[in-house]
Amino acid sequence: MEDKEYISKGFLTFYFMQDGLAAKKISREDYISARFPMWKKEEYEMIVELRFTKSIATMIEGSNFINMIKSGCISSYDGNIEEIYVDGYLSNLGIIADTFEDGQFLVTMDIFEEICREHEVLVNWANK
Repeated sequence: MEDKEYISKGFLTFYFMQDGLAAKKISREDYISARFPMWKKEEYEMIVELRFTKSIATMIEGSNFINMIKSGCISSYDGNIEEIYVDGYLSNLGIIADTFEDGQFLVTMDIFEEICREHEVLVNWANK
């Protein structure tokens, strides 16, 4: 069976400011040029493979993922979030709810749903 992969556009880091949720985006091109300025163009693909390419277990659309948590189909005991992508960018998002807690920057289901309404959100979910 062929492994599925997802290549992100870069990184999207969510954080909280006094006036609410904010995010900082860095494209993979900006990341590579800032951190590897001496690297040749031929090496670009290797960096993309190492930093931006992830194996996919099960990719679930964000609002569907929330519905699965609400209905009890998914709980923290069933598996874990490998990554959450927002508009194609690897994010630090996570979700916290009564029966679920996983990820890095934890937001409530209401906030996660709001993000899903405003952006394309994909959750890479790995069953145990």
